[in-house]
Amino acid sequence: MGEYLKPTLMQRKGMLVVPQVVRNELGLEHGSPVDWFKGNDGWTIRPAMSLDEALNHIGDALREKGISQEELMAELTKARGEVVNEQRKSKSKKSKKPKA
Repeated sequence: MGEYLKPTLMQRKGMLVVPQVVRNELGLEHGSPVDWFKGNDGWTIRPAMSLDEALNHIGDALREKGISQEELMAELTKARGEVVNEQRKSKSKKSKKPKA
């Protein structure tokens, strides 16, 4: 079961004070970047990942699902083509509208 801490009040401009026990546990110091993640159970805060860490995390998740780099690149190319086609259709519809 989780641990409950007393509520934290939001300050001006949306600032929150992260309890000392949480800062210590997460290794957060003044100016530390944090990531916010919304999951099924609500919001999670964690120390921000560097780009390398994030890419490694994504790579690990893809490998767990059995998706190769080649498959990923093929899907990304396909998705990009679909986005470009939608943009072209949208642009074409706008240019065909009569001006008022």
